[in-house]
Amino acid sequence: RGAVPVCASFQEGVGSGGSTSEFLVGNSNGSIEQFDTRRAGSEPVQTYRSHLGSVDSLVQLDGGRRFVTSSDDKSLRVWEYGVPVVVK
Repeated sequence: RGAVPVCASFQEGVGSGGSTSEFLVGNSNGSIEQFDTRRAGSEPVQTYRSHLGSVDSLVQLDGGRRFVTSSDDKSLRVWEYGVPVVVK
């Protein structure tokens, strides 16, 4: 992977049945990775890609159903949790 984690946010429980065992990590290579602590191993459950620069921040919206990322590429992206396609 070669990415350095820059920011992280624990999921509010929408995709995980009310649990906070899932979290998102924004990386220096522009990707966002979704992890689940209930799964064995350290591989991400989902990877989101669209940014051209390092992901600087993650903010959850709509009770965890969506999240917004900002990047060094001077853009904001809106994502649906669990769907690796940009909403806006």
